[in-house]
Amino acid sequence: MKTVFRKGMKVYDQIYEPDVKGEVLDVNLDISPHPITVKFGSCVRYYTAEGCRGRNQIRTLSTSPYRIEGFEQKAPVPTFEEALDWLKSNKYYNTLIRDDKTYTSTEMYIALEALRKLVILRDYYNDGWKPDWKDDSTTKSVILIVNEEIRCDENYSSKRTLAFKSKEIRNRFFEEQKELLEMAKPLL
Repeated sequence: MKTVFRKGMKVYDQIYEPDVKGEVLDVNLDISPHPITVKFGSCVRYYTAEGCRGRNQIRTLSTSPYRIEGFEQKAPVPTFEEALDWLKSNKYYNTLIRDDKTYTSTEMYIALEALRKLVILRDYYNDGWKPDWKDDSTTKSVILIVNEEIRCDENYSSKRTLAFKSKEIRNRFFEEQKELLEMAKPLL
């Protein structure tokens, strides 16, 4: 068995001893399975002739400094299907299934349906007008929730779902769509 490591050699192991320079104390190929003894600071570690910390592992002992970059073990972004399975199996949610769609609760189903209707009605009232949220020099007439109360307000740049091209249109919408606004309140 051969090895590139020699007694007194400076070595590096960024996996087990990151940013610490080590020194080979002994190389005795007659000792199996870890013939190389290395000192890192106050720690002594044992390696195979190939520079592995244990049997059937990857080589981590190096004769020159190295960095490990880009390594991560990040969970993948959850999919909607995973969230849906979790929701269906979670006993703390009183889920509702309607038209092959699952909702976290009856209240959320009602709120989502009300919001869907409000967005369509908003576009109808606005005759297709859409606010330019990048332009903070003009006010937008909006409906929003403040302290659990549905209110009419003026806004410059904070994007709001229920924005109108004029105060008059907003006020008319507010008066005529109160029932839907109350139903959609949890999402506004």
